[in-house]
Amino acid sequence: MRWRKTTEKSGAGRTASSEITYTVEKIAGYYVRSSASIQKGVYTRVIQTLASLEEGTSLPKLLQAFEKEAVSSGAKQIVLEGVDIVEKRLINAETAQRLGYTFEQTGNNSIRLVKKL
Repeated sequence: MRWRKTTEKSGAGRTASSEITYTVEKIAGYYVRSSASIQKGVYTRVIQTLASLEEGTSLPKLLQAFEKEAVSSGAKQIVLEGVDIVEKRLINAETAQRLGYTFEQTGNNSIRLVKKL
């Protein structure tokens, strides 16, 4: 489920090749500010902002929504990157692995999840 897509570019003053275009969407009860792309069968979503909009939201359901979008795009693999994560509970290797993802902490507040579809 999506609503009100807005687009903004990050990186004022940078060259056009380094700009990332983010969209704002409501997905599975979450506010998600991210960019998504598919290249060579790999669906990549870089998530900059994630906030629960409703009681009882579920991260597994959000991941399933991303996976469904990836599969419908023809992807064979999904890569989810979280940057500047404020809520430390989201940096959880055990949960990621239980859901079939490989987990990599790419920085103090950043993660990368990868899964074959």
